[in-house]
Amino acid sequence: MSQPDQTPGPPPRPPTRTPRRRRLRLAANLLLAVVCGAWLCPGLGWIPDLLANLGPQCALAALLLGLYRVARKRWAPAAVAAACALLGLLGPALQSRAARAAAPGNVRILFVNAAASNPRAGALLQSIRAANADVVVVVETPSDLLGPLRDDQELRAQLPYAWLPEAAGVGYTAVLSRWPQHGGDALSGGASQTLAAGVRAMRVDRPGAPFALLVLHPRSPRSPARWREGNALVEHALQVVDDRLAPSGLPLVAAGDLNSAPAGWRSRHLAARAGLRRAKPLWTPAGTWPSWSRWPMRVAIDDLLVAPTIGVVSWRALPAPGSDHSAVLVELAIPTP
Repeated sequence: MSQPDQTPGPPPRPPTRTPRRRRLRLAANLLLAVVCGAWLCPGLGWIPDLLANLGPQCALAALLLGLYRVARKRWAPAAVAAACALLGLLGPALQSRAARAAAPGNVRILFVNAAASNPRAGALLQSIRAANADVVVVVETPSDLLGPLRDDQELRAQLPYAWLPEAAGVGYTAVLSRWPQHGGDALSGGASQTLAAGVRAMRVDRPGAPFALLVLHPRSPRSPARWREGNALVEHALQVVDDRLAPSGLPLVAAGDLNSAPAGWRSRHLAARAGLRRAKPLWTPAGTWPSWSRWPMRVAIDDLLVAPTIGVVSWRALPAPGSDHSAVLVELAIPTP
């Protein structure tokens, strides 16, 4: 009786990936590409704009995923993740930035979102004084800060020009300056005429080199409705630029908490329509919100946008005691118009 053949056969093949697993991997890669490429179309809606504002953070997540895939020796998926990370970084990298400058006779502008419920108004006032700025813009001014901004002798000796009411509700915007402020349709009225339905538009009479200043603070995009309201305020601000500021021929500076990073819709739309450029240098590793976090998990939503003829000498994010935003101190080279 013959014995059965005991010769070992070829090793079994590893199980192939099921079609369902392949579809899931493809869907995950497509989702990663959509998230990292949302900056290509932020104006389509609330979600694309939120993702566009978080472009660097999405790129970082894609990069970490790529490193994990490399560790697992999954080379093709790792390459996809790396490509998505690069796509996410292109969003902020391709936005127009102000030119660097080192010209004398600069203007120092401090922008602060003070947070209306700020419990440390005294410490914030001290930081504003210490900045030694030529123009100070404060949005969401808390009631405890409004009086000191008006009455503090040291600050007002430094910044004597402003229009501050005796009392103001939450969200009041204060602008103090070393030089006179002029508002109204012809930019010839007093500082009280710089208000323009939710924004401030003014001529700052710096001796020999005046400039136009626009201050705006669109609502944060916490919901689709607030996103639309904030976009509407940006449109209104652009109309103010067309009607009041552009006819003056003065170099324009826009300061605000845009609630928009450089790749976000509001920032790009304002820059494109008004011919402005973001002041924050691309390679400066800093953000302004939330102040309790650390870069890169902070978003640069507080900033200046400036005319192409204006150069940026320095840009710094500074602590703003009691606020969930960092302040921004920017030194500008503003030419004679």
